Amino acid sequence: MHCASTGVTAEGEYALPSEDSQKNLHSMIGRSIAQYEVVEKLGEGGMGVVYKARDLRLNRFVVLKVLRSDALGDPDRKRRFVQEARAASALNSPHIITIHDIASVNDMDYIVMEYIQGQPLDYLIPTGGMPVDSVLRIAVQICDALGAAHQAGIIHRDLKPANIMVTGSGLVKLLDFGLVKLTASWSGPEVTGPKTVAGTVVGTVCYMSPEQALSKPLDPRSDIFSLGTVLYEMTTGRRAFGNASPMLSLTAVLRDVPAEPVTLNPAIPAELNSLIMRCLAKEPDGRPSSAAELRSVLARMPVVPDLCAQGFHALRVMSAASAQTARLSFEQAMKSSADQSEVYAGISEYYAQTVLLGMAEASETLPKALWAARKALDMAPSSESVQVTVALLRANCDLKWQETLTALNRPLSEHDRYRRGLWCRRPLGHFSEAMADVGHDGAAKAWIALESGDLASVERFALSADLNSWIACWARAWTLIAAGRTRHAIETCSSALRMEPGNAQLESALAVAYVLDRQSEKAHAIVSDARWRPASFAIPVWAAAGETDLVFTAARDALSRRDPGLVTALRLPVLQPLRGDPRYGEVLRSLNLSI
Repeated sequence: MHCASTGVTAEGEYALPSEDSQKNLHSMIGRSIAQYEVVEKLGEGGMGVVYKARDLRLNRFVVLKVLRSDALGDPDRKRRFVQEARAASALNSPHIITIHDIASVNDMDYIVMEYIQGQPLDYLIPTGGMPVDSVLRIAVQICDALGAAHQAGIIHRDLKPANIMVTGSGLVKLLDFGLVKLTASWSGPEVTGPKTVAGTVVGTVCYMSPEQALSKPLDPRSDIFSLGTVLYEMTTGRRAFGNASPMLSLTAVLRDVPAEPVTLNPAIPAELNSLIMRCLAKEPDGRPSSAAELRSVLARMPVVPDLCAQGFHALRVMSAASAQTARLSFEQAMKSSADQSEVYAGISEYYAQTVLLGMAEASETLPKALWAARKALDMAPSSESVQVTVALLRANCDLKWQETLTALNRPLSEHDRYRRGLWCRRPLGHFSEAMADVGHDGAAKAWIALESGDLASVERFALSADLNSWIACWARAWTLIAAGRTRHAIETCSSALRMEPGNAQLESALAVAYVLDRQSEKAHAIVSDARWRPASFAIPVWAAAGETDLVFTAARDALSRRDPGLVTALRLPVLQPLRGDPRYGEVLRSLNLSI
């Protein structure tokens, strides 16, 4: 999901340089600027190009931020460049990047900074969010950095995960002071030159405060709002105001109240959830008054992991790795003082999900899911989540569709509505109701749109999903296959398989793309691999290869093995030419479904 910067100079946003500029930039590698030998290019922003370099005098690595050649004639960007160096160098904090020097050689202006061996925070936030203890550890250090800046009279104005570096040891460093606002308490050297034009918005839209978006006067509480957006993303894996376009993001910042983090990640403590929502108050008076106050609250929060909540949260990601994380969480919870009915409810949902996603053989795993469900219901007979799990298994494996829909036609929790939409209303073909049930989940919406035949919507929903969602990649691959863009489909599936190795759905789509791209030997290598896969795995591949008899042989095998993936396989674009075959209708009737 793209989160754009705005303003005259697009500060804070990496941009592709012009063709002539690119030639000059590539020629920098291996060159020396004063005593600094350029080693590699690290990135590029609105004002400067960032390089890793070796200080030949002190024999250490440093970072050089070189003012872009196309900014030399822009006095405002030159002023900001100097201001960045002076502002950051005036701060004494272990959590703020150290500025070694600012200089100019042959009309080339550059800042010399410490080289930090680590990763930007946006690279470290996984789908579903970070563990609470990691969030608190990082957040306290960010507060320390902001506190030092605010005390010195500096408002950062571009706080976002990409500007927060985390070293291997967990040390946090705040970067990029190119958009700072100096307040009346600033006592450092004055930076002369043109100021930002009144009414100009600078910063990164989906992380800026409402007052910053409206170009109103700012105080340190603007950075507190931005930190709230960072905390929201760290705890949930989603941006609080991360819409697809800058205008929609701007509107969301000004008007929308995001869903509370705890609704996306039940493992978040209530106190942390409330604090994040306070930081995101539209009016500054509703937020913590200072970074010091925010730090104090964060530092007092006890970190007592709710293992069951962590397990249920991991299941929402719906990947092999997250399922394994969930299983480990429930196993640890079983040995602790956790509510055992919740533990068995989680184990039941874990086994159910592995069946429904085609990660395990239904005939082997269903008994485990039902056994755990019975244990949970013995302890808590009114447990709604367990009842939903059992109902969805009966629908998908025993084909009790209408009975299940009737049983689940009542108010449910957000998570259970999501499961009802994906695992009951979608198979039944009630696509609009399923869309409503799954809420804002782009990957689930892409899956539903794919089965409904709305390929244009698949693309739109897939692009709004988390970047590492294999479901979104898989759905998008099918739109590429349908459009004849098989090479792109191959790249998409191959990339997704690096995130989700061995995923049967992705491998099936990849094999289809190989068949249609006339690389049959590669498709055959996938299909003939002896590893276990659901029976529906090969159906699209045989359809793409024109092996109609094998399609229906595999379909009958899937029926006998109670494979929930059969419904999806029959609705994929590559099966559309077979809908007139009498055997297609026969399979549907056996499933108690209609197209």
